[in-house]
Amino acid sequence: MSTKLSRTEMLESMKARDASCDGLFFVGVKTMKIYCLPSCKAKLPLEKNVVFFFEQALALASDYRPCLRCKPNLFPNSEPAGFESLSGFVDAFRRQFGVSPGSYGRR
Repeated sequence: MSTKLSRTEMLESMKARDASCDGLFFVGVKTMKIYCLPSCKAKLPLEKNVVFFFEQALALASDYRPCLRCKPNLFPNSEPAGFESLSGFVDAFRRQFGVSPGSYGRR
């Protein structure tokens, strides 16, 4: 497979839940504002509600959150930019939500 897949190829990989495509692209679900790995076992979204991202950082920048089922943010070699360290994560979290992760959890 080439690095940049067509929308049709990505849709087919998503429908087949092809784990070999995990990390090559991420599936965004417009209605839920989540992004998943292509192999996610959650119910398949309608094609009109799907957007694809080639980088996890782009999904995050578009205000999509990681799927709680397939956890694409924990996928090997798909670490979002700026999350190389714990302090990078805390800073990014604070910019996104306006509070630290600890304060957010106490809400």
